[in-house]
Amino acid sequence: MDPELREALSAQRLPAQADRSRALLGHVKASMPANPLAPLLGPRRRHPKMLPDGARPELWEVVTTWDEMVVAWLSDTGLRIDGLTGQP
Repeated sequence: MDPELREALSAQRLPAQADRSRALLGHVKASMPANPLAPLLGPRRRHPKMLPDGARPELWEVVTTWDEMVVAWLSDTGLRIDGLTGQP
């Protein structure tokens, strides 16, 4: 392997709280391997089971009376869809 490439791929970073939680002995981790080829994180997305931002106006155009109440509950309270339906 090319020494320059080996050096670039052997970069280290500080562990995040999520890394420490996942690791067996996370409390003793001092560094983690960093992947320079990984994509940069963009803006955070909401939980996939929650209504996306800006969905409420579009939903109001197509829902019935009963569905309006469900859309209002989901957007006003921040409930997830599975929480509203009682699914695990």
